[in-house]
Amino acid sequence: MLLATGCPTVIPGLSETQLNFSQCSGKGIVRGYSYLMEYDSGRHQISTNPGRGNFRIQSDDQSEMFNVTCTQSFALKKIVYCEVYFVSEGEFIEENLNFQVIKIDYTSSLAWLWNGNKNMGIIMPIL
Repeated sequence: MLLATGCPTVIPGLSETQLNFSQCSGKGIVRGYSYLMEYDSGRHQISTNPGRGNFRIQSDDQSEMFNVTCTQSFALKKIVYCEVYFVSEGEFIEENLNFQVIKIDYTSSLAWLWNGNKNMGIIMPIL
């Protein structure tokens, strides 16, 4: 039986951008070196549906929303297929993308997913 440790697990050999992304701690969606949307409990609602592989952040006034649905379970180094939908003032993303799981933290139950082609990452609960 494999026991999960409390320490985050990161794949070796990350690029500088991936390494910087892996240091982010808030749930949300990142492009390059900055968040497009980071969960803030004072302004956002959050929901997860593990049965559907779905994670969602929505602003209280509904002016911005991030929704991701992944079709596979997460494991370090695994490539997972996700439907990504993000909308805010001046930004709209609706794409089906493959992400690599580059970090998993079992203590916080979070996974870091990275798509190098779009220079985009997602930090979300392990579903």
